[in-house]
Amino acid sequence: MARQLWIMGMGLALLLRCGHRVSVLEQVNQNFYEAQVLVLAVLGSILSLWGAIGKFSPVKVMDARKPAFESAHNRLDFHTFDGRSIAMNSYLDDIPPPPSL
Repeated sequence: MARQLWIMGMGLALLLRCGHRVSVLEQVNQNFYEAQVLVLAVLGSILSLWGAIGKFSPVKVMDARKPAFESAHNRLDFHTFDGRSIAMNSYLDDIPPPPSL
């Protein structure tokens, strides 16, 4: 459903009527927080938004796919190819071989 200009126009007309009513009440030095002004403002805003949006419905957002279990722990930034094995080489040579059964 696309924009409906006639609904937007009705909402704008109600908002203009509300503004006119407030200015008249200010000139007479009366309190302009009355029910008619509030109803006109709320109704005009709702009609304008409804005409602009078209249909109030929730936005459907799909969740991202979860990675496979095998690749869940792969962190490409953490791969080290020249790690501590070079420094540990001298300690590993001194370890006796395991006993054979």
